[in-house]
Amino acid sequence: MSENKKNKRKRKVLAVSCIFAALIVAGSTFAWFTSKDEVTNRLSASAEYGVAIAENFAPPENWVPGQEINKDVSAVNTGNVDAFVRMYLDGNMRLLQKQTTVNSNAQWNTENVLTGATDVADTNLKGMGLTKLSRDGETYFKTLDKTQTINPHAAASGDKYGYAGEVSGPYSEVQAMQSGRLAYAPANAQYSYVLKEETKLQTYVAKDDAAAVLEDVVIPAGTLVMVVPDSTAREDGKPATIAGGVLSVAKTDPVTVISTSGNTGTYTDVVYVPNNTSATTSLKDVEFESFTPMTNGLYLFLRNESGVNLNSSSNVEFSGYYMQGYNETDKYGKANFYALNTNGTASDYAVKGALPAQSGAPAQDVENGKGTGTYANPIEVTLVDGNITKVEPSANLELYNAKYQELAANALKWYTNAAKDKIYAVYNKSEDTEFTADEDIVVEISLGNVKKYVTSGDEEKWTPIGGTTTATFTGINEVDSVYDASNLKFYYNNDLEAGDTSSKLVDQVKLYEGVTNKAYLAFDFDLNVHLDSVQVTFDQDGKELDTAIKAGAGESWKDTAATGGATGARDDGAQEEINFVTWTATA
Repeated sequence: MSENKKNKRKRKVLAVSCIFAALIVAGSTFAWFTSKDEVTNRLSASAEYGVAIAENFAPPENWVPGQEINKDVSAVNTGNVDAFVRMYLDGNMRLLQKQTTVNSNAQWNTENVLTGATDVADTNLKGMGLTKLSRDGETYFKTLDKTQTINPHAAASGDKYGYAGEVSGPYSEVQAMQSGRLAYAPANAQYSYVLKEETKLQTYVAKDDAAAVLEDVVIPAGTLVMVVPDSTAREDGKPATIAGGVLSVAKTDPVTVISTSGNTGTYTDVVYVPNNTSATTSLKDVEFESFTPMTNGLYLFLRNESGVNLNSSSNVEFSGYYMQGYNETDKYGKANFYALNTNGTASDYAVKGALPAQSGAPAQDVENGKGTGTYANPIEVTLVDGNITKVEPSANLELYNAKYQELAANALKWYTNAAKDKIYAVYNKSEDTEFTADEDIVVEISLGNVKKYVTSGDEEKWTPIGGTTTATFTGINEVDSVYDASNLKFYYNNDLEAGDTSSKLVDQVKLYEGVTNKAYLAFDFDLNVHLDSVQVTFDQDGKELDTAIKAGAGESWKDTAATGGATGARDDGAQEEINFVTWTATA
């Protein structure tokens, strides 16, 4: 082969090799080997968070002053996450309380007060005699029961007019208010009563069928006395007759009288006497047991005339009622007997009277019950030579009435003692600084396991925070130093572990024994126990974080008040679980 041919062949092989080399280099950009791997680390969370109030409480049917009611209150963790807890107390009250100042008329009457009054449907209120509700929707008026309970031991007969059982008692509430001689009746009122004994009365009589005249006549026992307005001698206009000196009425003209209790008596021995209400002495002969009013208005009965003298009025007392709704058609079926408001007399049913200024004697007024002065007398009495000659109700005589109120927690006053182991929820009627037994209501709440943290042995206690402002309120025996408890809260000194129950905070509740039944007719008190909780969290090493005790902005633990929040710390920072907490108030 020639040299030229050989050289050409070499050049051809080199060119092909270069091409393959180029292809190899080019192909390497598409043949890069890769590897891909992935690891998933799953973190699971299942939190059943639940903290609730555990309570053991059985309310009584009728709570009385001094009665202690067991009420155990604790916090229980029903979930699976530990929590920090705190509790605080408040409450509300529904109160029915006797009131005054319902009659503002210068001349005593109640028509304006009772206008628009409606019947009460609530059976509990009706059971207390509060059967009428005024148009303001808050004031209840007490009416007396007309139903008479017959004494089973009384003779079945003995009064030929059927009044044996009635007169022998016991009586209806209406008759109980008549326990005393009649002292005041409406002008020209008509009423009746049955004489229990022979009595001399100024009576309308007619001799030999002549025109009726007034004469003093001895009337035998068992006679029905009809007191009528001066203008009439008898309801039927006929004169009574007397023959042989013995009072008699024609047997063909009987008089039927329906008493306030519904008993009916038919009388043939009837006398008619004039109504002379200006002569108080003429009212003293009225027999209160069978007294039956027939004219709407106010009736007063003197309960203790024998004790009255010129220089003392402190023992002058009256009872009575205001009758409204009597009419000839329904008689007493629609009549109401409204009770009068009493004013601190010895009897719960009597109204105080007082003597006006007398010649040679000091003016007699009745203290208003607080020792700060006097007030106008509800009933004024005039004496002549030590005898009552006139009884006159004043504008200050009032109906018995009660007011219903719903009081929220901020309407009550909340106090605590220095140890902060008792809380007092107080209704303070006069809004003063002293407990008054006849008008204020105090509910005493005894707490358990309350102690400020001192040592690790107190981890099951509660720490009170708040209530540091000294308050002014006296009269509760158990309170040495009084503090405002309206912002008092109790922090548990340990974390409440899952499934665990705290020590009890509330131990018992008592209606303070200093309260009297004059302070209320009825009331309900709802003690509200509030619970806040914050979950416990952990750091990366599984150790509980005590900083979780402080809630974030907007949480109930983070209030603007200085006692609203708290932070805590373990006793040993190396421990994994918090075994007790030291609470510190935060802003």
